[in-house]
Amino acid sequence: MATQCRRQYKSVASAADTKAVLTSIVVFRNINFKTGSAQINLGYQPQLDEIALALNNQHRMVYISGHSDEQAWAGQTQARSAQLNQQLSEQRAKAIKRALAQRGIPERDMKARGYGSSKPLAPGHTETAWAKNRRVEIQLDAEH
Repeated sequence: MATQCRRQYKSVASAADTKAVLTSIVVFRNINFKTGSAQINLGYQPQLDEIALALNNQHRMVYISGHSDEQAWAGQTQARSAQLNQQLSEQRAKAIKRALAQRGIPERDMKARGYGSSKPLAPGHTETAWAKNRRVEIQLDAEH
């Protein structure tokens, strides 16, 4: 659930700085979606409760990134499918933002963005890879 996340570090030093400064970033990556859907599965509600609890009073910006798989939409060209996947990824990010706002995270502290299929988590052209790529990532970043 919310404890199943990854922690990484990001340099916040400019090129002119002589010493590097690292800040911790936490990314929650356990929210996936069905093909063609931006509806949050009811099974993720407890996880969203935990994430909201973890984010509460953090005074940090929360970045919500929506993603889709690369599959073409039935009856659509590849170009149109890419547009629809982009829109779907944006809808997924906004759905999670609304869910977190309903749990008390201020909307001003969240930014939602869709990336379509441009940032796959799992490479490949299989259902297993596609399922992993239909996701939303929630990143807690540097203080604002």
